[in-house]
Amino acid sequence: MTSKKEKLIIVAVVLSCFFFFPFLLSKLDTSSSDLSGESLNTVNTTEDINDSSVIKFKAPNGNEISLEVAKSFEKRLRGLMYRTEMDENTGMIFIFEDEDLRTFHMGNTYISLDMIFLDKDLKVVTIHKNTKVNQSTELYSSSQPAMYVIEMNAGWADNNAIKIGDIFKSDSSL
Repeated sequence: MTSKKEKLIIVAVVLSCFFFFPFLLSKLDTSSSDLSGESLNTVNTTEDINDSSVIKFKAPNGNEISLEVAKSFEKRLRGLMYRTEMDENTGMIFIFEDEDLRTFHMGNTYISLDMIFLDKDLKVVTIHKNTKVNQSTELYSSSQPAMYVIEMNAGWADNNAIKIGDIFKSDSSL
């Protein structure tokens, strides 16, 4: 049995997380978090990729896309939160150190997205289309282990005929 005091402590911790988490996110560096290219480095070689990089990918249909890199914990945590628009054929790639089941949410994300989960070989293993904006109740998970997640504007996957098993290409060393 949980005592009344323990229950109050649990409630206080949970509530403080809801108030502290947005504050923490607002303090993260956002100077390189747009896709205008002004403060971001375009990477097309095998140089080290970091959070200030934008890399070029080729979709399975041959279309080129520009992806802002989210490699650090902080950048992956913030992702595309607080953005109100994103140019066509631009998005974000979340880079993890290993393949694992991945789960994303849309809290504080104001644009609907297509989430494309890729394995270590850049093969599509899961697609979530037209995500619901600004909510954390519906979670978007990979059905198989993924090492990369690409987020694009909602409708992009359908417009580019992306399907499970497709393979993306990049000249960058991930």
